[in-house]
Amino acid sequence: MFEQALADLDVEKFWRDGYALLPDAYTDDEVETMREQVRQHNQRGGELAAGPLRHVLTDGRMVQVSRKLLGTDDIIYGGDSSATINGKIRA
Repeated sequence: MFEQALADLDVEKFWRDGYALLPDAYTDDEVETMREQVRQHNQRGGELAAGPLRHVLTDGRMVQVSRKLLGTDDIIYGGDSSATINGKIRA
């Protein structure tokens, strides 16, 4: 699933429009688990690396996406990211 989403990632569209959609980067079950983790954490603000979704940074999928978008293997995460569910819950 993820491998196909990565293969279908339109890098030119990302650079033209400023965003990319990867509908199959995570399974429906994984997304529901992440939502539940954020709900249980119930934090307002904070870095992704310090919250319940830090595995998104370490499972390798977003690194692969970053490598493809940036065209390099030299990826450094500097923090300062967040996740929001339905505009209400933030982590």
